[in-house]
Amino acid sequence: MLTHNRMHGKLSWYFILLTGSFLFISCKKEGPMGPPGNANVRSGTVALTNADWKWGSSWALTTSTGSSTIYYTRYAEISTELITQEIADKGSVQVFFKPDNKGWVPFPYIFLDVTRNYFFNFMYEYMPGKIRLHYFWSSNTTGAGVPTGLNTYPLPDYTFKYVITAAQ
Repeated sequence: MLTHNRMHGKLSWYFILLTGSFLFISCKKEGPMGPPGNANVRSGTVALTNADWKWGSSWALTTSTGSSTIYYTRYAEISTELITQEIADKGSVQVFFKPDNKGWVPFPYIFLDVTRNYFFNFMYEYMPGKIRLHYFWSSNTTGAGVPTGLNTYPLPDYTFKYVITAAQ
């Protein structure tokens, strides 16, 4: 009986030693906790009125070698220092807006007005320091034109949101 207790005592001691070793090995030192959120994502919002939209830009698509389709646009520019050359080269920028003051909708945004038989188009491009929004009409029917007067067409007030993501 005495031998059994000594054996049991030795096994208990080995168990404690082994468990302590595992605990010591599995502990690692951590640095201070950083701020919550995603460090490489920034965003902003801006409200634009009809007066913010200028006339005289264009949106072009190369449709074949040496050939392009060009749409003349109303445009608005959003200035932001968040778009650096690094973002322009390696990051990304997304744009959203509220067409009905409810939820956010992503760009590009193309809406068919069936009563007018043409599309309302919102597109964007970005470069260091700014985002340029484009608004234009395009035909729903092959060979049909779009109305004139885009340069004076009154655009409603819209709120836009941009999300800028740096490459990691």
